[in-house]
Amino acid sequence: MASPFFYSCYQHDIFQLVGVPLVENFLAGFNSSIFTYGQTGSGKTYTIWGPSSSLTMDCSSNQERGLTPRVLEMLFSCINEVAYNFCLILKSFNALIDASPWLCMEFIEISIQEKKMMR
Repeated sequence: MASPFFYSCYQHDIFQLVGVPLVENFLAGFNSSIFTYGQTGSGKTYTIWGPSSSLTMDCSSNQERGLTPRVLEMLFSCINEVAYNFCLILKSFNALIDASPWLCMEFIEISIQEKKMMR
């Protein structure tokens, strides 16, 4: 999203418009970044981090947190959820199927052939 936000925008609104899609795209495998540009004193640092006090206070209750703390909170929350679900599924799989026959199998070597295409 490449557009300015008005001074009356709340940090939560900016997070919903920019941060949530950024994390969702990142978790889907896309490169993601946040970039700010503007005049000195226009609010770039405030938008990205929030007020300096929000970095030392309990951030979970601070409404003025910037994009970075909110994005990191969402990202790690999603990673923990995915890791828990993966481990839970893996545990269920191992409980239902005895994997020991698979451990004795011999693996064959697969060769990969590539052709360079000129455009």
